[in-house]
Amino acid sequence: FLLCVCLSVCGVVKPAPMSLHGEVKSPHYPQPYQPGTDVTWDLKVPVGYRIQLTITHLDIKQSDNCNQDSLTVLHDQKVLGKFCGEKTNQHLPGISPILSSSNHLQLIFKTSAANRGSDQHLGFTAFYTAIAQFLDIFHSEMKTVSYSSHGRAYCGILCLFVSTVCGRPTVTTSVHQRIIGGQWATPGSIPWQVLLTVPYGRGGAAVIGSRWILTAAVLTGNAHEEMNLSFQIYVGDNDILKMLGSPPFQVESLHVHPLYNNPKERNYNHDIALIKLKQHITFNTNIKPLCLPSRDHQYIPDTYGLVSGFGMTETKIPTKLRFVRVPLVKDDVCRKSIEKITNETSEDFKFTENMFCAGFPEGGRDSCSGDSGGAFALENNNQFWAAGIVSWGINCGEAGKYGVYTRVAQNFIKNSKK
Repeated sequence: FLLCVCLSVCGVVKPAPMSLHGEVKSPHYPQPYQPGTDVTWDLKVPVGYRIQLTITHLDIKQSDNCNQDSLTVLHDQKVLGKFCGEKTNQHLPGISPILSSSNHLQLIFKTSAANRGSDQHLGFTAFYTAIAQFLDIFHSEMKTVSYSSHGRAYCGILCLFVSTVCGRPTVTTSVHQRIIGGQWATPGSIPWQVLLTVPYGRGGAAVIGSRWILTAAVLTGNAHEEMNLSFQIYVGDNDILKMLGSPPFQVESLHVHPLYNNPKERNYNHDIALIKLKQHITFNTNIKPLCLPSRDHQYIPDTYGLVSGFGMTETKIPTKLRFVRVPLVKDDVCRKSIEKITNETSEDFKFTENMFCAGFPEGGRDSCSGDSGGAFALENNNQFWAAGIVSWGINCGEAGKYGVYTRVAQNFIKNSKK
């Protein structure tokens, strides 16, 4: 679908050319602004998105409480900031972006009618960005709608069409291609795949935003306690050797589900974590984010999901990405399977409402060691979304045993972003 960012411009101003990072300028910038200016910009994006505004240059006549000339940023009539003076003042904007709490934001630029004389000021410039659920910038195309004039005032609408590329590979994987029992993935077929290397091995993860990676908590070890962020993040290729030869993305912060507690590796409840990167990922045909679950998402038994990873195959650890399609299993079938294993081994494995199973009763196709943290993706209307995370299982691909996955928890992800 398309995200349309509409910018309504009224006042003595013509709409400026727009790009992915839309620019708003005071009238006549970089020439001095005129007295009696009154311009309003109303920014609105669809529900579920926010607007980020960064003021990049400020030169507005200074006055007490900015009562004469000012730039005011509002959300639902609440003033988020009123600015005048010069940007060199550390208390003025430009240091930190302003982020709306919902899908709209308003800018008002007003100047007094008094004659300026030799006291001339340039005004301001600002960049705004449509921010999706994880503060990510998606690919976009700017289209400008013509504006009309009414006396001295100009009014117009600018629309930024942002194409959300999540969950849409450029290469389609064949439904017949079936990791254990899997097939090699072609470049671009699973563009959200991440290779995660840790001091004690490697695992998988999924790109869900330009700076956000979704993975399993089990891969973090005690890193969230020790803040030992020595993970290496690789994206953009299906060949491990090629990726290891390229610069990795560095970790800025790690967010493990607060209820994850698995010291004996028998209770994988809440096996989910988010990794925030120091750098932004540039999306292209081989790197695209995986969509997150919608509010009305469903887990329907026998629905096939897509699992991918660089983990163990039947005989060895691969050097290239593999994938497999496995069906969702009814919870009671999965629970009975785990109970049987528990009775046979005297190991107390836990199966909770935060998990689901997938696989075949006869075995043969499954995720395995080294795939942990990767996504279990379901498809809806030709768009893949993150239904689960590869978590745990008893052996790999054996009859009567299924892979166990963590349900992707939207509340945890939202709270981790605050």
